[in-house]
Amino acid sequence: TNNTSAAVPIILRVPDLAPVSVSVVPAAGVPGQSVSVACVVTNQGLGSVSDYWYDGIYFSSNSVFGTNATHLGEVWLPHNVAAGGSYAWTNSVTLPQVPPGTYYLFVVVDDPTYSYYRVYESTKTNNTSAALPLTVLPPPPPVISCPGNITVTGCLSGVVVNYTAPTVSDGCPPITTNCVPPSGSVFPIGTTNVNCSVTDSCGRSNTCSFTVTVLPPPPLSITCPSNITVTTTNPSGAVINYTVTVSGGRPPITTHCAPSSGSVFPIGTTTVSCSATDSCGQSASCSFTIDVDALLITPTTDFAASGCVGGPFTTNSESFLLTNAGTASLNWSLANTSSWLNAPPGIGTLAAGGSTNVTVSLSSNAYSLTSGVYTATVSFTNLNDGVVQSRQFTLTVGLLILSQPQSLTVFPGSPAWFSVS
Repeated sequence: TNNTSAAVPIILRVPDLAPVSVSVVPAAGVPGQSVSVACVVTNQGLGSVSDYWYDGIYFSSNSVFGTNATHLGEVWLPHNVAAGGSYAWTNSVTLPQVPPGTYYLFVVVDDPTYSYYRVYESTKTNNTSAALPLTVLPPPPPVISCPGNITVTGCLSGVVVNYTAPTVSDGCPPITTNCVPPSGSVFPIGTTNVNCSVTDSCGRSNTCSFTVTVLPPPPLSITCPSNITVTTTNPSGAVINYTVTVSGGRPPITTHCAPSSGSVFPIGTTTVSCSATDSCGQSASCSFTIDVDALLITPTTDFAASGCVGGPFTTNSESFLLTNAGTASLNWSLANTSSWLNAPPGIGTLAAGGSTNVTVSLSSNAYSLTSGVYTATVSFTNLNDGVVQSRQFTLTVGLLILSQPQSLTVFPGSPAWFSVS
């Protein structure tokens, strides 16, 4: 009966943190608005606290704190709080996107959400503040802004037009946006109004509109180069590069020519056919000829001679080498437009690979010409394909002053030097 001692009083000096004052400024706001929360916490326990902990800020539609509360923010608190002491803090939080109405803010001291940072207290039942009413106001009515008017080129059957969605601001979420016709629709030729609307969960709406104008495609055209004539020394033909021009139509545009530029064109006349087709199905065509002449005439330069009236002249003749670069014989002719030139013979035949010399010389008439500059043309014609190659002859007769000195001033008895060409 005497094994147990008398009772010895023991006082446990542990802290007890409790929020004693909580306020919010402003007490009403719209979703997305920042409000300032101020809190004063008192240590109502018998012991001091020197530790780290969080005080949490919560938002709820219920005046009784529970699991449906939304965490808005927290305050990190490394503090030394004596028994009977207190601390205060202020923190800003953002109101969530919720319908208008009355809601409540709570402060949870030594928030258990952060279980690693907790204070040993005599009780946890007084860590949550009383409900602090907060009014969430409806935001401004929704505003909708449409893109600018759109102009595109389409086919006669219309064209798919994708446009940027209208921008929407304000309003009570969730917000519904609708445009008619919707982006990605086929818009016909002409101007179409696109009407867009926005409606929020508060029952408010707004509208905007813009136009989509579809222009018909411009007519498609293709232009071929002029007929091309070349000579060659290769019996197989000549490589010819050419360019065609396409205008109008609606991209993408496909162009095709046969034979294509850069091909080897055989000796003779080849017709090149070109066509263009656009994305609307429009088409256009053109054609031209490429004549590769087998008759090669050298030299390719023109003839020039000069001299006094009655001669002599700097040169009296020019010899041309006519060569058949083809694989079949050809007939050729020579035409002379002047009586002061001799250009025999007037016609001839060249076997495949054969050649001949033709000499064009000044006739006796050249020696009776008065002073002046005379021109004449000698034309060589391939009678097989009708291709004409010409050489120009220029004859300058008489002394011509081409340059003279400017006036000179000299002293009497002094020489004066000048030149005349």
